[in-house]
Amino acid sequence: MAQPHAWSVRLLTTLLLLALCVPAPAQPADPQASTQTLFETGEFDAVLARVAEGSDAAPEDIFLAGMTLQKREDLEGASAQMHRLEAGDDEVWATIGRSAVALFSNRDAEALEEARKAVSLDSEHVFAQYQLGLSAVGNSDFATATRAFTRVLELRPSFAYAHYYAGRAYQRQRNLAKAAEHYRRFLQLAPASADTATVQALLRALK
Repeated sequence: MAQPHAWSVRLLTTLLLLALCVPAPAQPADPQASTQTLFETGEFDAVLARVAEGSDAAPEDIFLAGMTLQKREDLEGASAQMHRLEAGDDEVWATIGRSAVALFSNRDAEALEEARKAVSLDSEHVFAQYQLGLSAVGNSDFATATRAFTRVLELRPSFAYAHYYAGRAYQRQRNLAKAAEHYRRFLQLAPASADTATVQALLRALK
């Protein structure tokens, strides 16, 4: 028969092991964080909460919500967010929205044409340039894509996903040194992103 002390030790050990197996509760998203930060740290539910139906969301938040839904492979939902931009009063954002909807629908040439229009309306618009880069990638125009993402990073150096897509575009052009540079910068800016493992694998493949 086991001694009471030995039984207590085994019980305590079992309870400690069980405690280690219980995942820590998820931390709520920082309400002060920008929507870009939430997007780049994979806080997708928090991004979508900011553009809930009936909310007076900023166009940038709506765009990033569309990108979030695209990452979740909900292209219908992503297009619905971009249609909200189309319906707005800002011509640049409306054009960006049209380009994004076309890109989600595999109308790549139309997407690129609309993105070029958005940039022609405002060449300093971060998301016009970003959408141009995305649309150019969709059309395998990687030179245009790298120029667009480079411009995004001039306008907003903290935009991690511009580094991600610039890296992809440089890789397709076989400029592996530049691709690696952008991938490393992406990991520095967004180490907890939904694409961290993918970028780490891409970097390993470049070595």
